[in-house]
Amino acid sequence: MARTDFDYMSGEQYLEEILRQAIRFEEESYALYTNAIRISTMADARAMLEDLAAQELGHKQKLQRLQAQGVANLVPVVRTAEARDLKLAEVLQAPSELDEEADLQDVLLVAMQREKSTREFYLKLGQVTEEGPVRSLFDFLAEEELKHKQRVESLYEQLVYREF
Repeated sequence: MARTDFDYMSGEQYLEEILRQAIRFEEESYALYTNAIRISTMADARAMLEDLAAQELGHKQKLQRLQAQGVANLVPVVRTAEARDLKLAEVLQAPSELDEEADLQDVLLVAMQREKSTREFYLKLGQVTEEGPVRSLFDFLAEEELKHKQRVESLYEQLVYREF
């Protein structure tokens, strides 16, 4: 059986690679929301997208602090209220990519899928991490992504479903 690079990594190197990937996800989500702000013409939608972008930056900063300080210095994460999953991302088809002709509906569909997949990433990381502050961080980030998904799905309901 062929070995992968991960087979030779220490736990700390493995965590570092996970953190790099998580930071990349947060950066991509931030870019998605800031680009969506330019597409949206509705003030309420723009405000929500700006808030989501700011939250993604906050997640990135938390991950960067963990990266810089190491696991031993990580302060346990405070739990927040759980979000309700509207499950729209599970039934609606998103475009494979956004181009210059993308409208707000396309952006919201892609955002739903992105929040869903990022949440799943953090949930999986939490499942393979021992009990402690790192797992708490991944659980917290998974819950935050669910909140983002809920907000995007709610906005989709308000802006797209109301047309029917």
